[in-house]
Amino acid sequence: MSTTTPRAKRTRPTVEIMDGFPNPFRLVGTEFFSGMLGVSSSSFARYLAAGALPAADVKVGRLSRWKETTVASVLATGVPVLERAAPNSN
Repeated sequence: MSTTTPRAKRTRPTVEIMDGFPNPFRLVGTEFFSGMLGVSSSSFARYLAAGALPAADVKVGRLSRWKETTVASVLATGVPVLERAAPNSN
Protein backbone atom coordinates (compact mmCIF):
# COMPACT_ATOMS: atom_id res chain seq x y z
CA MET A 1 0.00 0.00 0.00
CA SER A 2 1.50 3.31 -1.06
CA THR A 3 0.81 6.58 0.61
CA THR A 4 0.56 9.76 -1.39
CA THR A 5 0.77 13.30 -0.18
CA PRO A 6 -2.28 15.35 -1.08
CA ARG A 7 -1.67 18.11 -3.56
CA ALA A 8 -1.94 21.68 -2.33
CA LYS A 9 -5.19 23.31 -3.29
CA ARG A 10 -4.79 26.07 -5.87
CA THR A 11 -6.14 29.41 -4.86
CA ARG A 12 -6.57 32.57 -6.81
CA PRO A 13 -4.75 35.65 -5.61
CA THR A 14 -6.90 38.01 -3.58
CA VAL A 15 -6.50 41.74 -3.16
CA GLU A 16 -8.05 44.32 -0.93
CA ILE A 17 -9.84 47.03 -2.90
CA MET A 18 -9.01 50.44 -1.53
CA ASP A 19 -11.62 53.08 -0.72
CA GLY A 20 -12.35 55.34 -3.66
CA PHE A 21 -11.30 52.80 -6.31
CA PRO A 22 -10.52 53.83 -9.03
CA ASN A 23 -8.55 56.87 -7.93
CA PRO A 24 -6.87 58.57 -10.92
CA PHE A 25 -3.89 59.60 -8.76
CA ARG A 26 -2.99 56.23 -7.21
CA LEU A 27 -0.67 53.70 -8.82
CA VAL A 28 -0.80 49.93 -8.31
CA GLY A 29 1.66 47.15 -9.04
CA THR A 30 1.52 43.82 -10.80
CA GLU A 31 0.36 41.97 -7.66
CA PHE A 32 -2.75 44.15 -7.34
CA PHE A 33 -3.47 44.12 -11.11
CA SER A 34 -3.12 40.33 -11.42
CA GLY A 35 -5.19 39.84 -8.26
CA MET A 36 -8.00 41.99 -9.67
CA LEU A 37 -7.95 39.88 -12.84
CA GLY A 38 -7.82 36.67 -10.78
CA VAL A 39 -4.78 35.26 -12.56
CA SER A 40 -1.37 34.08 -11.40
CA SER A 41 1.74 36.19 -11.82
CA SER A 42 2.98 33.96 -14.66
CA SER A 43 -0.33 34.25 -16.52
CA PHE A 44 -0.27 38.01 -15.98
CA ALA A 45 3.23 38.18 -17.49
CA ARG A 46 2.05 36.10 -20.47
CA TYR A 47 -0.92 38.42 -21.08
CA LEU A 48 1.33 41.47 -20.78
CA ALA A 49 3.91 40.03 -23.21
CA ALA A 50 1.17 39.18 -25.73
CA GLY A 51 -0.14 42.76 -25.65
CA ALA A 52 -3.50 41.73 -24.18
CA LEU A 53 -2.94 44.15 -21.28
CA PRO A 54 -1.89 47.80 -21.50
CA ALA A 55 1.73 48.73 -20.91
CA ALA A 56 2.59 50.19 -17.52
CA ASP A 57 1.68 53.86 -17.03
CA VAL A 58 4.90 54.38 -15.05
CA LYS A 59 8.03 52.26 -15.40
CA VAL A 60 11.24 52.83 -13.46
CA GLY A 61 13.82 50.17 -14.18
CA ARG A 62 12.01 46.86 -13.70
CA LEU A 63 9.28 48.40 -11.54
CA SER A 64 5.94 48.70 -13.36
CA ARG A 65 2.94 50.63 -12.06
CA TRP A 66 -0.52 51.25 -13.51
CA LYS A 67 -3.06 53.94 -12.65
CA GLU A 68 -6.12 52.54 -10.91
CA THR A 69 -8.21 53.98 -13.75
CA THR A 70 -6.26 51.84 -16.23
CA VAL A 71 -6.97 48.72 -14.15
CA ALA A 72 -10.67 49.67 -13.91
CA SER A 73 -10.94 50.12 -17.69
CA VAL A 74 -9.38 46.68 -18.28
CA LEU A 75 -11.83 45.14 -15.82
CA ALA A 76 -14.73 46.88 -17.59
CA THR A 77 -13.72 45.82 -21.11
CA GLY A 78 -12.34 42.39 -20.27
CA VAL A 79 -9.20 40.61 -21.39
CA PRO A 80 -9.07 38.54 -24.59
CA VAL A 81 -8.46 34.82 -24.28
CA LEU A 82 -4.97 33.83 -25.36
CA GLU A 83 -4.53 30.71 -27.46
CA ARG A 84 -1.85 28.35 -26.23
CA ALA A 85 0.62 27.05 -28.79
CA ALA A 86 -0.09 23.51 -29.95
CA PRO A 87 2.55 20.98 -28.85
CA ASN A 88 4.91 19.74 -31.55
CA SER A 89 3.86 16.33 -32.87
CA ASN A 90 7.13 15.03 -34.28
